[in-house]
Amino acid sequence: MTFEQIWQRSDLLGTQIITRDKGKRLGVVSQLWVDVDRREVVAIGLRDNILAVAGIPKFMFLENIR
Repeated sequence: MTFEQIWQRSDLLGTQIITRDKGKRLGVVSQLWVDVDRREVVAIGLRDNILAVAGIPKFMFLENIR
């Protein structure tokens, strides 16, 4: 059984990502990477804060997130 939930892009951008086990702040969602063949988000791009423009974003595959 699969669980599907439809969200708008604007609902996810700017969301803080925090680890469940240690409460460490990983960053703020700045990008969504989509597999157009499967029509699903496969990775997110994280920045240190919502206003950060410079610097290299960190990327995290959704399969690494539970």
